[in-house]
Amino acid sequence: MRGPRTVAVLALSLVVGLGGTAGAVDDPATPAPGIVQGSDGELFFGPSFDQFCTDGATGFDHRMRQLSRLALVIRRSGRRVVFSIAPDKSHVRAESLPRSAIPHGRCARIGARAHRKALDGWKDPSHLPVRVALADDRRRVFWRTDPHWTRVGAEVYATALATKLDPGLGARLRFVEGRPDTRLWPMAAQLGLPAETAPTSRPAGGVKVTELRGHLDVTGHETLIDHSWRSRPTSLTWPGRTLILGDSFAFLGLGNLRPLFRRGRFLWMGPAQPQATIDRAVLKADTVVIEIAEFLVPTSPLLQDSFRRSIRRALR
Repeated sequence: MRGPRTVAVLALSLVVGLGGTAGAVDDPATPAPGIVQGSDGELFFGPSFDQFCTDGATGFDHRMRQLSRLALVIRRSGRRVVFSIAPDKSHVRAESLPRSAIPHGRCARIGARAHRKALDGWKDPSHLPVRVALADDRRRVFWRTDPHWTRVGAEVYATALATKLDPGLGARLRFVEGRPDTRLWPMAAQLGLPAETAPTSRPAGGVKVTELRGHLDVTGHETLIDHSWRSRPTSLTWPGRTLILGDSFAFLGLGNLRPLFRRGRFLWMGPAQPQATIDRAVLKADTVVIEIAEFLVPTSPLLQDSFRRSIRRALR
């Protein structure tokens, strides 16, 4: 089936128009600049520091508990569920963020420490931490001029996810270097910077992916909100039907995620995604994979009580 519903840009294009750049903002009541410039040409998403300051020492734990409640509802139905928070780049490339450049100063640092603690050590059987693996990988796992991970970073996530589901599946994964990816991201465009070229990674395990709904433009210039596929041979894939509920991070990683799953479906968790569609997809799935970008956690529908109640009703 062709002709998927699409949107023209990735979710993070909204950074354009959030304001320019500035040094550290110490007043918690004053929003951080939209773009925070670090060293080595690294650009960071300013509103993340507002979130750290607002959450303080305990706010993010509350959000993680909401996500754990959703995972529990799905697990109790007999389904496998894995959830991950795609970490903010400031947690992964902290060496490129001088202390003097951090908006809100001590307030943001307290919140960021609490976020990292939860990202790394949240106690839930369905939680998959990925921050440390990304931070320890010295390849270009995040774009310099954008908050998203590269396809190399997506490889790290895909490997961790496969290993969480089945250590044997993770051990069999193989990736090779792909063609470099060149993009002019919104933050770079706002600052008048040139397009950036980043390395890529692609699967090399002999799995063939057949698209069933929508055509994935692996360069990411077109955004799918509903995409499904089949992967063969079955001996090299995770069995059953797998549903990925994610955002632009999962979308950018689909090229490396699709070969993992025998039957897969990706739903972009944005305002255009009807709740009824999500409910039916969860009901049909054997495995549910949840990915949320850290800076989208406060507004994610996945953490809302109404969303969890709707999923619970669908699974009865």
